[in-house]
Amino acid sequence: MPIVYKIDIIAELKARGYNTNRLRKEKLLTQSALCGDFITRNMLSRIETGDINPSLETLRFLADKLQ
Repeated sequence: MPIVYKIDIIAELKARGYNTNRLRKEKLLTQSALCGDFITRNMLSRIETGDINPSLETLRFLADKLQ
């Protein structure tokens, strides 16, 4: 995947308040399927509700999974 595309996804996540919930549902992924072994399902839930701000590394991971 081109780096520019990854940056676009990361920018979209930030612009939409890390709306991974919407993107995840569009891809028909469960929380468990999206987070895999990288983050916990609880952490993903907190990211989706805006309770926490993920690190850049986590954003990159989510961007890769949501492409």
